[in-house]
Amino acid sequence: MLTSNSLVREINSIRCLREIRASGPVSRAELARILNMSRATVGNAIRPLLTGGLAAEKTETREPGGAGR
Repeated sequence: MLTSNSLVREINSIRCLREIRASGPVSRAELARILNMSRATVGNAIRPLLTGGLAAEKTETREPGGAGR
C-alpha cells in the first residue's frame, strides 16, 4: 500500500523520467527548473531511477587548466 508521501515521491520520479526521456541528458538543476521542483526534491526523485537502472549520471572530466572554483 502506498502512503500519500510515497505516492508523491513516485509521481515525482515518473515526472523526472519523462522529462529525461523527452529532453535527453539534463542536469538535476535543469530538471528542477523545468519541473518547478526544488533541487532536493529532484535528487530524491532521481535516486530510485538511478538504483533501478532507469537513469544514469554522466560524469564530466574537466580539461587541465579549465575554469572552475
